[in-house]
Amino acid sequence: QERLKQLSDIDPQREIWDVVLDDQYMDTTTLAAASSMPQWLFDLWVSQISDPTRSHGGLPVSEVYKLAASCNVIAPVSLRVNLLKLGGRTALIQALSVEGIRADYGKLSPWAVILKVNPTCSSVPRTIDHSR
Repeated sequence: QERLKQLSDIDPQREIWDVVLDDQYMDTTTLAAASSMPQWLFDLWVSQISDPTRSHGGLPVSEVYKLAASCNVIAPVSLRVNLLKLGGRTALIQALSVEGIRADYGKLSPWAVILKVNPTCSSVPRTIDHSR
């Protein structure tokens, strides 16, 4: 009865996983399913990351869930500039712009360019005419 009352009090504007992930409902089976993580792997991570004997003192299970959920995020496409052919990142970003592909400077490498949108492989030109 109490569970039915809790379910009837759910705000329909909230995502269902937000409700499920409330601390009162937090169990590893639900969290593994919510993060599309195999149960055995989620349990392994919980045993290692939430262990209070670790140097970090053990993190809450909700942090393990965030880590598992982050595995489902599509990483941006990053490119490495061939300095011998294009001369620099600005040239590549301009060449991609001509092809209709938005890009920006990468932050972790002086040769990195990050595409703003993950294109399909067929929409990215195999070579860029840098003679324009």
